[in-house]
Amino acid sequence: MSKECKIIEAFLKKTNLFQADLQGADIIESELQESNLFGANLTKADLERSNLSNTHMGRVNLTSTNLKGAKLEGAKYLSTATMDDTIMPDEVILKGTHNSKGMSPDEWLSIPGHELNNSIVVNFVG
Repeated sequence: MSKECKIIEAFLKKTNLFQADLQGADIIESELQESNLFGANLTKADLERSNLSNTHMGRVNLTSTNLKGAKLEGAKYLSTATMDDTIMPDEVILKGTHNSKGMSPDEWLSIPGHELNNSIVVNFVG
C-alpha cells in the first residue's frame, strides 16, 4: 500500500472490503460489524477499539495488527486468518464465533498453523 489510510470513527457496517489492501491502515474506533473482510490485507493495521462483530474474517491477514479493545464476537472463519504477532484485545470474546470446521476456540488454537504465534492474549471468554 503506497498511500496512508486513516479511517477514524467511521461507520462501515455491512461494507464489502473483499480482498482490500489496507496494510498499515489506521481504522480506529470504527464500526465494521457484519462487513466482508474475506482475504483483506490488514498487516500492521491499527483496528484499536473497532467493532468487528459478526464480520467475515476468512483468510484475512492480521499479521502485526493491533486489535486491542476490538470486538470480535460472532466473527466468522476467524480460524483461517493469519494472526502472527497480532495484539489482541484484553478480553477476547469468542462466544458465537465460528469457522468452516465448527471448532471451539481451544480446538482451533491446538491446530498447527492456526495458533496465535507471538500474539498477546490476556483472557479468552468463551
